Amino acid sequence: MNNKIGLHWLSKVFEKNTKTTARNKQDWRLLIINGHSSHIDSTFLKFCDKHRILIAVFPPHLTHRLQPLDVSLFSPLAIYYSQNLDNWIMRYQGLTHLQKSDFFMLF
Repeated sequence: MNNKIGLHWLSKVFEKNTKTTARNKQDWRLLIINGHSSHIDSTFLKFCDKHRILIAVFPPHLTHRLQPLDVSLFSPLAIYYSQNLDNWIMRYQGLTHLQKSDFFMLF
């Protein structure tokens, strides 16, 4: 990743695919990034400001620890799914295989 690729992704991918959700280009959008140098150069930040993109910068090398969806949404989901799976295994004492239809019931 470098500054040129970062800016290209911002303008051709993020901006292009999210601007339609910003009503008449008036709503701000949130972009969560890590502190990689390709995200923090002045051209990148000026583009964000001009196109109403808010930047939330996580410290470098910590995004795997601070991922907001993993912590707030998927962590409880994983806990409850694991509990349901453990109960299912205990109920059948491991004598049967988990079928696709069982997965959705447990999930």
